[in-house]
Amino acid sequence: TYRRYSRPGYSASYTEVYAGATYKIVSARLAFSPHYFQDDAKTLYGELDANFSPARKLRLNGHVGALVPLNYSDRGYRTQFDWRIGASRELGALSLHATASGVGPGRDYYRGRSRSRTALVLGLSYPL
Repeated sequence: TYRRYSRPGYSASYTEVYAGATYKIVSARLAFSPHYFQDDAKTLYGELDANFSPARKLRLNGHVGALVPLNYSDRGYRTQFDWRIGASRELGALSLHATASGVGPGRDYYRGRSRSRTALVLGLSYPL
């Protein structure tokens, strides 16, 4: 169960049940929600993830997923897909990260302006 109370008079929540399996470098999960952020908005979400190390101190990972509305496509909702690819490289105690991700189809709109649903995140980690 997920619940978020971000401002007075507004909350967001959903409940889901899921099952998954892992084999070597690949994992899969299937989740069902009977009320995905709205009463009687049933969804099914499937995802596939992979994580492997092709060389010492280098890790690659990827993800694909699909959120399928089961009973409310008449409200204008349609299947949404998400993806992510990433890499990390250890340099001694320092770790460098790069991840690209996106969602589609379509674009998001904030404050009347169209925004991309793709992002590139770069980072570094160092233990203190």
